[in-house]
Amino acid sequence: MIELAPQLIAREDEDVSTAVAEFLKEERIDVRVDSKVVGVEKQGNGIAVKIESAGKISQVVGTHVLVAIGRRPNTDDLGVDKAGIATDARGYIPVDDQLRTNVPGIWAMGDCNGRGAFTHTSYNDFEIVAANILDKMGELKPLQ
Repeated sequence: MIELAPQLIAREDEDVSTAVAEFLKEERIDVRVDSKVVGVEKQGNGIAVKIESAGKISQVVGTHVLVAIGRRPNTDDLGVDKAGIATDARGYIPVDDQLRTNVPGIWAMGDCNGRGAFTHTSYNDFEIVAANILDKMGELKPLQ
């Protein structure tokens, strides 16, 4: 497992990331952080991956390669432009600390706001948005 960032799971606390890396190493998975893939080539029946780490080039040979280079939000077909909702250069919807977008009354939660792509962060987003909406409902005046 080759990671460009200085720790395996960049968005988690360092101790969590270290624990996961140690678990993987116990399973005989070679974990390299602060490392960059600089080449890939077929080598016999395997695949050789050249890695640059601390200025040195090394090589790992395996049977398969899985490339995961990040995520992109699924906002391109939501019609956010029609609603006037801003997106950043990568397609994420910028929000404030209450998850409000630039359009009053519209919040963005979960993967689309770029603040976390995990179940627990998305659930926390739900709690924030629900509090914003439900707590405000008591302040609304009844229709007459």
